[in-house]
Amino acid sequence: MKRDFLTLSDFSSEEIREIVDLSLNLKKERAAGKLRDEMCGKTAVLIFDKPSLRTKITFQTAIYELGGNALDMPSSNGKLGERESVYDIAKNLERWVHLLVVRTFDDNVVCELAKIAKIPVINALTDKFHPCQSIAFGVTLKEKFGDKKIKVAFVGDGNNVCASHLHYCVKAGYDFTAITPKGFGLDAQFVENGKKEAALSGSKITVTENIDEGLKNADVIYTDVWASMGQESQAQKRKEIFSSYQVNENLMKKANANAMFSHCLPAHRGDEVTDGVLDAKYSVAFDEAENRLHAHKAIIMYLLRRFQ
Repeated sequence: MKRDFLTLSDFSSEEIREIVDLSLNLKKERAAGKLRDEMCGKTAVLIFDKPSLRTKITFQTAIYELGGNALDMPSSNGKLGERESVYDIAKNLERWVHLLVVRTFDDNVVCELAKIAKIPVINALTDKFHPCQSIAFGVTLKEKFGDKKIKVAFVGDGNNVCASHLHYCVKAGYDFTAITPKGFGLDAQFVENGKKEAALSGSKITVTENIDEGLKNADVIYTDVWASMGQESQAQKRKEIFSSYQVNENLMKKANANAMFSHCLPAHRGDEVTDGVLDAKYSVAFDEAENRLHAHKAIIMYLLRRFQ
């Protein structure tokens, strides 16, 4: 049966745990020089309307190390649906290749592509969600904390990463707090749905503008850029609004004594995070970036194993 990887809310806690555990196993295998061949004779197309370093390189490497072929959709084609309809693109690609990896602006476009295409589609980031990032984050948390229940505090903009991390924490049974300036919080529907699922998983979801309150007992502090791709014109205004939400050494002291820090990257050093925090021993941002490779392999394998 075809499965797509569009948002973590589509997957059960057990499925997400399976993907995370597979990621960790693949990491160990790679370190031992063992590679898989699940994509032998298969091709994936990467459709990237947004710039990318980690996502593109790790997906390309993951596909190669699984024995497959990764092709870029030419940028001369323009954004999805501009030069040619999403329907026509889907109906062509499904006849040639075996997997689509899509990084674009409008989440509805990825959902439409997945609905039409008869091959698996992976959401490699939209303005609404970034589920692949959250799997890599989850892999990192499992490495550092094992099966311990923890509290994750996201400081900054209630953006796509924040939304997907909420989904992940609820599925994993972690407590999650979103600490955002007024007017920049998570979509109310995301929060409401998250709280319903949290009641079943034993998680606690909190939304607040109060930094001290939100960081109390936090085991992990997470942040992201204040102005995401497509919001460049708002950057200066957001910088003024978000300045007190900068993750610096003093802010880290408000969490648990051994709290860790992470960031999805790229980071705007000196804005949402200081050099002293990003480069500290308690920072796992680059560990998380490394785990993108293993997470992407696991996601691909999970989908292809079910697509027979």
